[in-house]
Amino acid sequence: VRATRRAYGLPLAQAIAAVDMLMGATGRAGSRVADGELKIDEAVDLCVQIALGGLERLAAQASARA
Repeated sequence: VRATRRAYGLPLAQAIAAVDMLMGATGRAGSRVADGELKIDEAVDLCVQIALGGLERLAAQASARA
């Protein structure tokens, strides 16, 4: 959470919520890999794109409010 907060300039509560929600997404991706629905490289790519895109968007919104 600290690293996310520092890297993206997010308020603490927002950083905690974002990390928690993204951990859920990675867990679900792992389940899809285990179930044979996704290849591991596809799951990794999806998680990275979702995480980075979401955090960058949150950072832009936080910056606009400041």
